[in-house]
Amino acid sequence: AVVSTQSGHYGRGDAPHLYSLQDLTKVHTSQLVNYLKKIVQKCIHHVYCCNRCTDFGHICEFCRNPKIIFSFELQTTVQCSKCRAVHHKTCRNKQECPRCLRRQSYFSS
Repeated sequence: AVVSTQSGHYGRGDAPHLYSLQDLTKVHTSQLVNYLKKIVQKCIHHVYCCNRCTDFGHICEFCRNPKIIFSFELQTTVQCSKCRAVHHKTCRNKQECPRCLRRQSYFSS
């Protein structure tokens, strides 16, 4: 879904890097940042409430807490650079990724 906006280009896949002169003026006054924060909050709320989007979430394989976590939860999660699994930062604690270990055992057998 495309987020509708006044200027019409935020959230569009065809040119997300284009900004109008009005947008650049809003950067100086923090209006653009505040507006984009609202869009981000709406998108995050949608992800947490949408059954289809929650299917893209992860379960921490260290603690097995059934609460779904997402890679955009930057304060509390970390993503494995090899397999892209997502874990709680506090659970990972410099341990090897369980999914990577499983894959290694599958391929070495």
